[in-house]
Amino acid sequence: MSVQVVGNQERKVLLLPPTRRDGDVTRALLRDVGLDCDVVGNARMLAAQLNTTIGAVVLTDAAVADPGLSSVMDALDHQPQWSDMPVILLSKPDMRSPADKRRFGKLTNLTVLDRPTSGRALVSAVEAAIRGRKRQYQIRDQLNSLQEADAALRESAERMALGVQVAGLALAEVDYAMQEVHLSTEAVELFGVGDSARTLSRAEFLEAVHPDDREEVSRRLLRPARRAQRPTRL
Repeated sequence: MSVQVVGNQERKVLLLPPTRRDGDVTRALLRDVGLDCDVVGNARMLAAQLNTTIGAVVLTDAAVADPGLSSVMDALDHQPQWSDMPVILLSKPDMRSPADKRRFGKLTNLTVLDRPTSGRALVSAVEAAIRGRKRQYQIRDQLNSLQEADAALRESAERMALGVQVAGLALAEVDYAMQEVHLSTEAVELFGVGDSARTLSRAEFLEAVHPDDREEVSRRLLRPARRAQRPTRL
């Protein structure tokens, strides 16, 4: 799928209208300003598409009578952590019962417009929703990049650990801020302080160093906390 197709999909509006004619009119209105819009026939069809990449949802208070509305609310309640789907509700003031207010009040990204509303007001609300949704997709992409970087870092660390193990090298990591030394299994065995990887305090590590070398090791490696640096591997 091309970048342009994905971008268009991310701006798509799902519309659940009270009648087919309302749906056709609203779709034409949104397409006139460059927004793609799919009209769905009922709430269950809407819910089935909420797990796809879309920009916003537009529905009316007529959806309250749709038995599938609960599936829409459930789908909105199980979005990815980065996602907060914009929902635009067109509702008559006298149709907003306490029960409906509680139901829709659970939505954290809800815009309510009086019904009937002007085409300009609806377009403005949808465009604002799409702009907000775009920022959500940016956050999603940043999270994905961080996860990929973390996975690459973990893989690199695993390869390094394997190389250390195969080569029989001893690895020590000095944490200047905490004044600790993290020893690999090989380093632990070399210093004679155990048989598995562990972390030693400054005093414990110096105790394991040969007496003739302690002063030099302390001066060069275990610097005072006031000059703390990022951890260094040896």
